[in-house]
Amino acid sequence: MPIKKRVGLVGLGDVSKFHLEAILNNQDLVLVAVCDINESKDPKIDGVGFSSEFTQLLEDRTIDAIVVATPHNLHAGMTNAALYAGKDVLVEKPMAPNLADAQKMTAVAASTDRTLVVSYHFQFVPEVRYFLANKEQYGKIHSFWTQFSGPLQNAVETNRPWLFQKSQNGGVWIDNGTNVVSVLSLFLPDLEVTSARFEYEGRELIKDPDVEDFAKVNFTNGKAKGSAIVDWRSRGKPIYFTYFDTDKGRILLNHFEHKVIHKGNPIFQGVNQRYAGVYADFVKRLGTQGNGLTALGTTSIVMDDYSKAKAK
Repeated sequence: MPIKKRVGLVGLGDVSKFHLEAILNNQDLVLVAVCDINESKDPKIDGVGFSSEFTQLLEDRTIDAIVVATPHNLHAGMTNAALYAGKDVLVEKPMAPNLADAQKMTAVAASTDRTLVVSYHFQFVPEVRYFLANKEQYGKIHSFWTQFSGPLQNAVETNRPWLFQKSQNGGVWIDNGTNVVSVLSLFLPDLEVTSARFEYEGRELIKDPDVEDFAKVNFTNGKAKGSAIVDWRSRGKPIYFTYFDTDKGRILLNHFEHKVIHKGNPIFQGVNQRYAGVYADFVKRLGTQGNGLTALGTTSIVMDDYSKAKAK
């Protein structure tokens, strides 16, 4: 019987519930410790220790892997510390809010010979996995369009005010554009940014003038062209979808209802278990360099968008 990898989770904010559920349901992993500076967030799971000091997880030699689910500006420092401590790491997306930190993380993983994986969880939603497995039957992709729109108020209600601070996050594009680029890159390698436009209108909640609430980015890979809109401007439920125009008609990936529609006809309905997919992938990558280099490429594209954007 294989020995389970012992896991420690740092960061018990809103996204942690998905990590906790996925770890607890993965037969190859066992959760042994959680960490947060706020002791009231202790989930009080039998057999799982709580600490408010991250260094305690680093010093625990029985912990094999660390999951970093903290605010974005803390990802690099905590990831590197865990790698240096001999732990494999799964870090929540985005890898880091700037390219220099992402490059450092990749270099540390290589120098310590540890596995670094970034949780690009939208790569594991069922409609994406379905099209990835069946894309050859639809021919070449000629163009694409994707939109990820969420309500600005959602970040307030989930107590994530740090999303609205440039030093801690970066804006809507680094937060959710990372998901967009990670999905597009599965189907369209070698994406390049041709132009980008950011807007800054959500001032009733966003006080930092450098934090955008809207981004439109245009891409090409030399064979296909397309655009992405990511914003915090939806009213009501989020709007998440991706269109691909192929040799055999338009494919719609509905990321909210987890459907695939071909030329207007539903062909697939899935059940969302994306974080289960993240951890299954993490386990498979243990003992390798993980997806750190791929994640670095995605981060580079996202940062290129910022450099090409012009405030409107």
